[in-house]
Amino acid sequence: MKIITSVTNWILTNVFYNNAFGNIVPTADFSPMEHLDQPGVTPQEIPALELALA
Repeated sequence: MKIITSVTNWILTNVFYNNAFGNIVPTADFSPMEHLDQPGVTPQEIPALELALA
C-alpha cells in the first residue's frame, strides 16, 4: 500500500507541478493490514445484514 501511494504521489506531483498544498494523495499513518486476521462480520450478524440490505 505504501508503495502504491508513494508512486501515485510522485506521478501526481510531476503532473501537477504546484506542490504548495502538500501531498495530493494522503498517506496512512496506520497499518491498513493490522486487523485483517479478524473477521469484519461474525456469522451471527449475517442474517441481520441480509435483512437490512433487502
